[in-house]
Amino acid sequence: MRPPDLVPSRAPGRGMASDRINELNAAIFEDWLEQYAAAWASLDADRAGPLFTADAVYHWTPFDAPIKGRAAIVSAWGVAFANQAEPRMTSTVLTFAPPLGIACWATTFRRPATGEEVSLDGVLVAEF
Repeated sequence: MRPPDLVPSRAPGRGMASDRINELNAAIFEDWLEQYAAAWASLDADRAGPLFTADAVYHWTPFDAPIKGRAAIVSAWGVAFANQAEPRMTSTVLTFAPPLGIACWATTFRRPATGEEVSLDGVLVAEF
């Protein structure tokens, strides 16, 4: 398990104290990504909540308006999960240079109403 205070925060000037940033490494980021994937696979939005700071800012895409705050992120995940079944996510760390972790990811899931298979991929940037 990751230490409880090592969670991403995309808000400028926020996040863990600079002395904690030096303790971060790629293995911790990989663990965070595994927990992110597990939360998605569980379709339990509340499980995603602890992955984010209370004031985190989350973007579905670079073009969408940001979702601000842990509660709003959990709510948005819950809405998204209502239209997904059997999600599977993989990721690979591209780089980790505190305070940023960058990973490529891919996921597949099924739309419950239609049975349609959806495949997505992207790049995740997390600021710790």
